[in-house]
Amino acid sequence: IQEGEDIITELHRAAADLCNAVESETALRRMLKEAEADLTAAEGEMVTEANIAAQGKEGPLAGIATTSKAYTYALDSILANARNNGHAVGSAYRQVQRLRVDADNAAVAKEQASIRFSAVKHAADLKAAVIRAIAL
Repeated sequence: IQEGEDIITELHRAAADLCNAVESETALRRMLKEAEADLTAAEGEMVTEANIAAQGKEGPLAGIATTSKAYTYALDSILANARNNGHAVGSAYRQVQRLRVDADNAAVAKEQASIRFSAVKHAADLKAAVIRAIAL
C-alpha cells in the first residue's frame, strides 16, 4: 500500500511540475511576442526617422533610391548599428534575444516534465496491474 501511495504522490508531483512548465513556457512566449512587437515598433520608428532625414537630403539614406539594394543595405546597417549601441532598439533587441533563449529553455523543461510525467504514469499503471494480478 505504501508503494502505491508513493507512486500516487510522485504522479501528483510530476503532474504539478508539468503544469508549471506549461505555464512558464506560455508566459515566456507571451512576453517574447510583446517584446518582438516593441522591437518592431522601435525599429520602425528609426526607419521612419531615417526616411524623413533622407527627404531633407540628410543622413545615411540621403540620395539613395528606395527601390535599390543599396537602400536595403543602408537600412540593415542602420538597424544593426542601433542594435549594437545603447539605443532603445539595442535594449529591445537584447531583451528579445534573452526571451527567445528563456522560451526555448522553457520548452525543453516542458518536454522533460512531460517525459517524466509519462514515465511515472506508466510506472503507476504497471504497479496497478501488478496489484490487480495479486488480488485475483
